[in-house]
Formats: sequence, structure tokens, C-alpha cells
Amino acid sequence: MEPPVERNANELQEWSACEITAKILDGRLKVTPSNIRTCWGRVRQMRKELRDRWILPDHEDWGLITDWLLATLIARENVLLLGPPGVAKNEIATSAFELLGLKKPGVETSLTAKPMSLDATDPYSWWKARSDEQRPTAKYFHYQLNRFTQIEELFGPVEIALLRRGLLMRVNFGMITGPGVRGAFIDEIFKASGALLNSLLMLLNERAYFNWGGMQPADLACTIAASNELPGAFGGLGATGGHVEDFHTLYALLDRLVIRLHVPLPSGTDAQANTGRVDCSKSSLGRATDLAIKREAHRFVTGVIFPAGPVSCINDILLLGRAMLQDLPETPSDESIFEKDSADKLENTFLPLGAALKLGATNLATGHISWTISPRKLKALFKVSRAYALVTADDSFSDIEKNTRITITGRALRVFHHIWDSPLQCDALSSAVETQARTLWR
Repeated sequence: MEPPVERNANELQEWSACEITAKILDGRLKVTPSNIRTCWGRVRQMRKELRDRWILPDHEDWGLITDWLLATLIARENVLLLGPPGVAKNEIATSAFELLGLKKPGVETSLTAKPMSLDATDPYSWWKARSDEQRPTAKYFHYQLNRFTQIEELFGPVEIALLRRGLLMRVNFGMITGPGVRGAFIDEIFKASGALLNSLLMLLNERAYFNWGGMQPADLACTIAASNELPGAFGGLGATGGHVEDFHTLYALLDRLVIRLHVPLPSGTDAQANTGRVDCSKSSLGRATDLAIKREAHRFVTGVIFPAGPVSCINDILLLGRAMLQDLPETPSDESIFEKDSADKLENTFLPLGAALKLGATNLATGHISWTISPRKLKALFKVSRAYALVTADDSFSDIEKNTRITITGRALRVFHHIWDSPLQCDALSSAVETQARTLWR
């Protein structure tokens, strides 16, 4: 008899196939209570694994960060990790992708072994064949930007021979728009040049890019961005680079990063209540450092930082994204995962809360930087709020026999806590959200 661990690994490998991905994305795969709960169980295991890897200050609950991160990935929206150097933003993002079974793009020796002939009469067929070879391997793209980063470093170099014929074609295998690249981690995103930002705006918002003389859909489903700081004016430090046009460009980019998660430095002291003495070893800094040292020791001994391999896959995220919205179309599915009364309550409360927050929203004309409310933003936040209810559902949801449905609580409205345009407005935003939520959620 096959051991349960091996059987589960085999099932996950079969489920992660790119053919399954295509069926989920184009609606051919039926979403059933059984596969919903199976995917949910794996994502919950991923959630636990992420929670166990880092220790952050109590005032910024690390559990909340993981929950909102996973909810944003399920909603297929973009998330920003903001925090000073050394708080594991890089590890958080890459660990999430690796736990989803996404791999780093490998070295493509076959491109040099079998180069495309510059005189080829059908270069598109060559590119399409290469794409079909690449797509079965689900990958993630990781790059750190600076003001000198060229668009080719993310989107791929232009094929000069075709450009001479009047056709712009980028060789994008392994790049952010490459076939099979399902996740992207963009570090120091606000340090990119204006030309690169313009290309990123379309990719982040529409999941599309320009190639072969027209718009092409990207395979990208999950985007995590990171930065040590927000652009100057958003942090209350004055105009960004001294140029108004730069400020507006970066504001448009920030608006695409729907959820913003603050990852602070851990505290270095922890006073004991009885003696008043300070025990640094019991502080969040001490516990985080101890955990980091153990990880580093494991890396030196075994060659890897984290012992756990993939516990979930990109298809789990994609299917749960469909499942949490399948009762909303004009012809809704009977297999809603949410209890109807609570789902209706969220829908009826969501827009009034957004409208109330609009009164104090960012106004660039007057230099007021707080938070942004727009139809596009509300659409994205509504998806994330439902995904958050799914991620944080209690274990009774796993009971297939009882077919338990998720009751959405007022906590889902806390998605509005994470839309600040400046970290200086975090407390004011949270206070405004909680005040309005108490009034509306009845």
C-alpha cells in the first residue's frame, strides 16, 4: 500500500499540471465541494508553514500579514510589502511562491544549442513551440529594480532581425511575461524608470503586454512587490524627486498595488511584568534572531534554508479564486461556499463603507495623501475580502459530509485597513474603518 505522504505528493503533482491550469482559467473544470475543500486544506497548510517561519512584533500581527497575503493571491490582485531592510520581505515573497510549487526559471541551454535562424520564414512558429515547451513548468520571476533597470531586464530583449522587418518581438522566456511564469516578486518597485513603470502599469492591471505587434495575455497570476519606503510625498517627506510628473506616475503604480502590508522591525526589548527587568532574549527581536540563526545553520549544513517543499500549488489558488466568486454572476452556481445571509450582508455593507471613506480620500491637487477609493479599487477589495473569509474559515469547512458553508464576519471589512497611500495614515484609516463598520455591520 502506498504511504499517505507519497500518495498526497502524487495527487498534488497530478493536480498541478498545466492542463488543469488551463481548464480552471477558461472555465472548463467543474468546481465541486470536494476539490474546493481539498485545495483549501493545502492552502491552510501553506498558511501554517508561513506563520511558523517568522516572528514579528505583536502590534502588527504576523498571522494577519500571512492571511491578507494569501487572500490577495487568491483574488489574483497585487500586494505591496513595505518595511525597512532586514525584515524578510524577500523571504516572505519567495517562500510563498515556493510553497505553491513555483520554480525559479532555469538556464536555457537549448536556446544556444538550437538557435533560431535569422532567415527563418516562420519565426512565430519557433516562438510558439518554445512557449509550449516552457509553459508546463510553473515558475516565478524575481528581480530587484533600480533607476537604471532597462525594460529588457524584465520583459526580454528585442529580436533585432525581426525589428528590421518592422516587427517588435521580445524573447521573453523566463522573464516576467514568459510562458509558465505564474508569480512575480518585484523588489524596490518604486525605483524603476518611467519607461519601465509604464509597461508595468499595463501588466499589473490587465495581465497583458505588447509582443509580436499586438497585445498578448500573460500567464502571470500573482504579483508581490516590495519596497523599503514609499515615494517621498506618500511618506510625508516632500515631493518625489522634485518632479510633479514623477509623483503622478508613481501614484498610478501605487494604485495598482491594491493591498499594502506593513512589515515592521521587531522590538528589541520585553520588560518582565514582575521585576521590571528587560530580557532581550524574550523580545520579538530576540526570538526572530534565534529563528534566523537556526535557519542559517540549516542552510550551512544541508544547503537549503527551509526544509519543507511545496505543500500547495498554483492551481489551488486559481480554483479557490473561482470558488469564492462563483455565486456572483447572473447565472450563479448552486455550489456557493458562503452562507447566503452573511454574503448578502457583506455585499450590502461594502459599498456604503467605501463611500464613507471616499470623503477623506487622497487629493493630489491639494497635496492631501491618505487613501484611495475608486470603482477599480472597490472591485479588487471586494474580491480580497471574500478571499480573506475563505482563508480564515474555521476547520469545520473541511467537513465534506456536512457541506458546511463559510459565514462571513465583519472582519472581512478590515480589507480597508490596507489601502493607505501613506503609512502615516494607517492609524487614521483603521479608526475610520472601525467606526463606520460598527455602524453599518448590524
